[in-house]
Amino acid sequence: MIFNPVIIGALFVQNLISKASKVAGAIVGFAITTGIMVWGLFIYSEGSQIALFGIPLSQEAFIMACIVWYGFDTKSFLAAKKVTENDTTKEVMPADSWTDPSLLTERITTT
Repeated sequence: MIFNPVIIGALFVQNLISKASKVAGAIVGFAITTGIMVWGLFIYSEGSQIALFGIPLSQEAFIMACIVWYGFDTKSFLAAKKVTENDTTKEVMPADSWTDPSLLTERITTT
């Protein structure tokens, strides 16, 4: 059975990157998940097994865990992208237009 501590290190690095940029952290998450999946499939092809916190995983369970993790990565990426798009929109428009809809309507009709 194999448990690679490098995975924990990679997740720690991803967390640090996410603090600097949510989008970059999400992209790194995809890369880490892909790396883990390739590494795991190699381990299973050699006839060994992967343990998650000491619990051995079948190859099918490992693949399902990776697919679920891709779902988390996708959710993180979409949330980060949405925040980034909202931040960009807020920079373009004054803050008052977010709290006072009449200012937004005025801006649209006068432009």
